[in-house]
Amino acid sequence: MSQKFELSQPITPTCPNCGGSMRETAEGSPQSHACKFGHGFNVADMDPSELERMWNAVAIAFRTLNERAELCRRMAKVSKAGGQVYSSERWEKSWREAEYRAGVLRRFLDKS
Repeated sequence: MSQKFELSQPITPTCPNCGGSMRETAEGSPQSHACKFGHGFNVADMDPSELERMWNAVAIAFRTLNERAELCRRMAKVSKAGGQVYSSERWEKSWREAEYRAGVLRRFLDKS
């Protein structure tokens, strides 16, 4: 599965607490926002919350890639032991791809 990720201007910021869309609360001022559930933030409060959400998402992505690599490695081993050449090759390819992507993410994190 291949997805193309492109950055675009968000329509509205999202709430750091619940992920819901936020609206400006002061007329003509982008300094204060509130979501439909009543969570309110000013820009100074949103900045660290957004950074924390970003790092949590990166950590989840890294952990998921590691878990996928291990699952695929095990399935390649089981398939190979069972004489399932095609399945073994497919699982090994998926294993290598997950390891590669985890490595790319690790290099990104190391530079941060």
